[in-house]
Amino acid sequence: MVSGLLAAGYASSRYESPDFFARQPLDSLKEGEQITWLTADLSGLKHGVFGCSKPSTRSPMGMEFSYVCSQQGPVSRLAEFFDKFRFAQYQGTPFVNTRPLSRNVGFVESFAPGRTIDLTTQSKQEICIVGDVDVRADLLCRELSCDGIVGCLDDVLRVEHLDDSGESPHYLSLYVNPASRSLSDVTTNFTVYDGSKAVRRQRNYVNSMTSVVILDRWDPHAREVITGLKNLKARSRGVDLKLTSTLTLPEGIEYMGWTFAK
Repeated sequence: MVSGLLAAGYASSRYESPDFFARQPLDSLKEGEQITWLTADLSGLKHGVFGCSKPSTRSPMGMEFSYVCSQQGPVSRLAEFFDKFRFAQYQGTPFVNTRPLSRNVGFVESFAPGRTIDLTTQSKQEICIVGDVDVRADLLCRELSCDGIVGCLDDVLRVEHLDDSGESPHYLSLYVNPASRSLSDVTTNFTVYDGSKAVRRQRNYVNSMTSVVILDRWDPHAREVITGLKNLKARSRGVDLKLTSTLTLPEGIEYMGWTFAK
């Protein structure tokens, strides 16, 4: 599946970047905001609502914070536990039962060694994938292998609302169907458009630092899309387009273009 593989390549490079894992500080949370945090054995996430932070009565020079756990009720902790247990703002649906970090922890760990907890304990709208419903099936297809462990692209791209069962409620990616209503205020660092329909219908509603456009030779709207893109770089095979780059096309791909924000 072309768009997912490209996004995974982008993700693997981002997962090595220190700024990608920058976490929200304690003093940025507000009373009443939803939060999640790691269980004591670091294998799952709990849900609750943030209370406040204040000077600690247990540590003369320290701070403490309070919250209400959906399972246990009111809790107070020293500030040192905020980072240790990866407390983070959460904007999804409330939950009571502990959620596992991933239904395929081994694959995530093999893909990004030592980063599983960081990848699954906070939400980042990092990648947007725009394509027909077939893209969704491809993202869930268990056709990848890393260190002998089989997994799918959704395991590492963490696409919101794709398949939420049995894993962390935090997401890194967003899926958009080109046939859906026009979007607004969607901003990501990296967007993949799979097919001309994806570009023509959604390009003006997704803001992205970098975009990759994937077109097939037989697509009747391919040239229309290419002409309409600004700052385009591309690689082609088997078509009369005089565009070159150092990028090697995946097997079976006729033309691929990508743009960079000015």
